[in-house]
Amino acid sequence: MENDFIKSVKKKLTDYNTHAPEDRVYLQLDKPFYAPGDDIWFSAYVRDGLSLKPSNKSDIVHIELISPKGTIEKRINIIAKNGKAAGDFSIDKEALGGLYKIRAYTTWMKNEGKDNVFEKDLQVQDVILPNLKMKLDFEKKAFGAGDEVIAKLELNTNENVPLRDYKIKFVANLNGQKLLEKAEVTDENGMRYIKFNLPKELKTNDGLLNIMIDYNGSTESISRSIPIILNKVEFTMFPEGGDLVCGLDNNVAFTALNEFGKPADVEGVVLTEKGSKVASFSSFHQGMGAFKFNPQTGETYHVKITKPEGITEIFKLPSVLERGYVLNIDNSKLGEVAVNINTTETEKLAIVAQVRGKLYYSTLIDAKPGSNKFIFSTDEFPIGVSQITLFDSKGIARAERLAFVNKHKQLNISVDTEKEKYLPREKVKMTLTVKDERGLPMPANLSMAVVNDQLLSFADDKSGNILSQLLLQQDINKKIEEPAFYFNNKEPKADKALDYVMMTAGWRRFSWEKLMEEELPVINYLGERAIIAGTIYNGENSKPMPGVKIKIPGGVEYESDSEGKFSIKKVDLTSPVSLMFNSEGYYQQSQYMQDYNQNLVLYMYKKNYNYYGYTGNSKNRLRSKSAKPSGVGSAVDFEDAIPMAAGGMVNEKAPMLDNVLANNNNVRKEAQPIEALKKKDGDAFKQLEGKKVLRDQSKLEEQKANNGPKDIVAADAKVASQSNVADRRFDKNAGDDLDEWVVNVRITNWLFKLTIVPVSFTHQLTKNKKM
Repeated sequence: MENDFIKSVKKKLTDYNTHAPEDRVYLQLDKPFYAPGDDIWFSAYVRDGLSLKPSNKSDIVHIELISPKGTIEKRINIIAKNGKAAGDFSIDKEALGGLYKIRAYTTWMKNEGKDNVFEKDLQVQDVILPNLKMKLDFEKKAFGAGDEVIAKLELNTNENVPLRDYKIKFVANLNGQKLLEKAEVTDENGMRYIKFNLPKELKTNDGLLNIMIDYNGSTESISRSIPIILNKVEFTMFPEGGDLVCGLDNNVAFTALNEFGKPADVEGVVLTEKGSKVASFSSFHQGMGAFKFNPQTGETYHVKITKPEGITEIFKLPSVLERGYVLNIDNSKLGEVAVNINTTETEKLAIVAQVRGKLYYSTLIDAKPGSNKFIFSTDEFPIGVSQITLFDSKGIARAERLAFVNKHKQLNISVDTEKEKYLPREKVKMTLTVKDERGLPMPANLSMAVVNDQLLSFADDKSGNILSQLLLQQDINKKIEEPAFYFNNKEPKADKALDYVMMTAGWRRFSWEKLMEEELPVINYLGERAIIAGTIYNGENSKPMPGVKIKIPGGVEYESDSEGKFSIKKVDLTSPVSLMFNSEGYYQQSQYMQDYNQNLVLYMYKKNYNYYGYTGNSKNRLRSKSAKPSGVGSAVDFEDAIPMAAGGMVNEKAPMLDNVLANNNNVRKEAQPIEALKKKDGDAFKQLEGKKVLRDQSKLEEQKANNGPKDIVAADAKVASQSNVADRRFDKNAGDDLDEWVVNVRITNWLFKLTIVPVSFTHQLTKNKKM
């Protein structure tokens, strides 16, 4: 069901995505833990934010290794082919240990700021791997004075056999002082819950739990900091949909953070101004949770934290509206979203739901005061964060809720090996099977890293993966702790915890106010494509040349199309390359490329065409075209010295030689014979002698052998431009003793001044110089 307003929303979303499409980058590293001297191997994925297909804006990925001090240690740029690239960093053997970061982005991603880039922490440290696989986690993210601390210990051998019925010892320390030391025994699954109480008077949050195990003649240990909160918690509340409304049932989500900005699990109550309890709550995961209550007119409410103890701060609830809208969402059932609009108004409302900027659902609702419920299907939605927005009859966004939809739409990947165990350096054969959520076989672009699982266990990596990065983290404006948890099918709390993330996070990319006012973001950075493209013209008539063959050394041969255009994709300019242009009957040309250019313009010239000048005759002073000048007046060997477009790009067409000469005829009328010049301007004549404008043929051939044709042309142009005399024009009627013509020839955007001088004039200059 649509009206003009919904059609307008669709158009504005489309315009936004057309104007500012999104890049998303993910780096898969070979392991989470490195030692100095190791190589960091990675695969890079560059995707379009809307479709998650390979990006059509960016081929170049910039990757940086950042030291614990925050400085960029190393930086590389790599080319993504079909949205994927691979590379590596080498860590110096003398590198300091600590927490490093690896950052990846395209230039286009800079338009959305630093929050859109990919970043991942990695530990660099010299370690000796333990002889056991040990895992230690606390059951809660915060403990206070008098609280019971509970930690879960799991022990397995390196062969993944549980270390059952095994004696362990743990020590709890506070501020470096021993609080408790006790011996325990693991159960049949190699697990043990460690429990102890903190003092009722707690003056430090510096707590450490250390577990020690005597195993095969050595002592193995694992330790973790105890998450202690003394008296400070940052507690933030988020009414579902955006507002609290009097007389309506409201869901209020919350997050709690400790003084270091890390999640803190809490318990508490909602109280009226007079101290009456109206609701209670406790964290569900990572300091997040929710409670329900129905605020009343004229009443104010606040929250008191009861656990951990010692939190004295009072937290006020957001202000309560007398009238308004409450948007409740339930997407716990597969393939559908249940919507409940609680409102005080009788009004025609609109609901739209989009994923990554594309609208997938919209409807109109004749709302009445109270509850207005309906359900819509998400079968046509892709997997990801859906932004569900409620608009009133005036087109104002009144409520909004994020919901993660179609989490089941994932690839199911299985890996089967032909053997259960392999010897060192033995060849491994495996079969990979990829199916979609329906069980149908699917093509896939995969990366695999093989690493010692002892290292994985020791690193205890809880960072994100490709699902969390591309489907979750880049859609919301909130930092997520342990993001891979929400996509772990073995975690029973994952789905509900993910919904709390949706309730406490905001949409990152745009605001409806700016979108409806058509305030499109400014594009300051263009996408980088690994493309060399342009147009080839005939230098004689400036018409596009089809069929010109273009080749990169060692690469595939390309050909210009009917309009003279060519495009070479995925060119690797890690080192500069030379493009060769060939067409039968035309001079071969080469173009040295150091940077990508999609607007290259190039001219091809026929082999029987004279580009540089005219010959003169001292007897009859008739000019005639010469296919190839010879003698003293020959400036270059045309066969080898056809110039390319200067600087790799030309923005104008080459003028015809006849036109150039016609223009020069007007200037020649002001020319003076050489003797008159000598008398009138002796200094200028001396400059002519000193700068050696004229060179004999032997010197020309020597430079040609040493430098190559292109350098000779450039040298000729440079010498001519330095000469004051070379800029003068001589009249053919001035006298029989002079037959020198200086002709300006402009080919593409190079200006050549070529001098043609009879032998007699050369001797005269030589004679005068000796005098």
